[in-house]
Amino acid sequence: MARELSPEAAGPKPREQPALEPGFLGWLRRRLAGLYPHTWRHWAVYVLVFLLAVFLLFEYRSATTYSATVLVTTDENIIGLSPYTDRLDFGDLPQGGSATVPLTLENNGRVPTRFFIIATGDVRQFIRMSDAFFVLDPGERREVTFTAAIPGTTEPKRYSGNVRILKMPWSPWP
Repeated sequence: MARELSPEAAGPKPREQPALEPGFLGWLRRRLAGLYPHTWRHWAVYVLVFLLAVFLLFEYRSATTYSATVLVTTDENIIGLSPYTDRLDFGDLPQGGSATVPLTLENNGRVPTRFFIIATGDVRQFIRMSDAFFVLDPGERREVTFTAAIPGTTEPKRYSGNVRILKMPWSPWP
């Protein structure tokens, strides 16, 4: 004869799972449920990440920006550099040609400054920099050369973009 157990003796009853919310919002809530900050440490990490993101956004937006352009031509006899000083204009370059433009950067501040140089846009594929990341001490200057090397198979047209120079104070200690 089999003996039946009472519900209390059988152990704890399994919890009922809540009904899953259908649709995209339900999927999104399930995915983000683990990201919700449960302790003060989670809140502190989220606040620090948010402040870092805001700081980097403002640094990127306040960066010195130079317009960079190059006109690729099929005529090998034409090489024209632009006389502009407020932008990196490589002028007219033939397919397979190259041009170099120097730019001098100086730290006029009182603390060492880290420089980050980033090229964006269509012209990015052609530009090579002598230095892209470096630190300048107060009063120090450095010349960075930008070289636009055009492959021989490049389509003849005007390529443009920007070169952003971000400057951030950099402490001398690690």
